[in-house]
Amino acid sequence: MSSNKEIWESYTRYTKDLTEYSRKLGFAGVAIFWILKNPDGSFSVLMKIALIFFILFFVFDIAQSYVGSRRRLEWNQSEEQKMFAKYETIDGEYHWPRELDIPAQRYFRLKVGALISAYSLIVAEMMLRFVQ
Repeated sequence: MSSNKEIWESYTRYTKDLTEYSRKLGFAGVAIFWILKNPDGSFSVLMKIALIFFILFFVFDIAQSYVGSRRRLEWNQSEEQKMFAKYETIDGEYHWPRELDIPAQRYFRLKVGALISAYSLIVAEMMLRFVQ
C-alpha cells in the first residue's frame, strides 16, 4: 500500500531520474554524430540511421514521460475523488494498479532500444573508419 504522498513522490521520480540520465546520453550521442560527419559535411548511411534512432529516442522519451505522468495523474485524481466522497479527505492509503504502468514501460523499452541502436551504429561507423 502507498500513501497519497508516496504516490505523488513516485509520480515525480517517475519522469525525473530516467529523463535526466537518458537525455544526457541522447544529447552526447547527437554531439558525437556531428563530430563524425564526412569531410564534405555529409553523413554516412550509418550515421543517418543513427540520427533517426536518436530522434526516435527523444520521441519515445517524451511519450514515456507524458504517458506515465498522465496515467498517474488521471488515476490519482480519480482515487482522490472517491476517497473524498467517502471520507471527506484525500489522505489515506491508495493501491496503485501495476497495469497502469504498462504503456509507459513500453515507451521506456523503446527509448532504451533506440538509444542502444544509435550508439551501436556510431560504434560501427567508428570501426569502419578505423579499418579504412
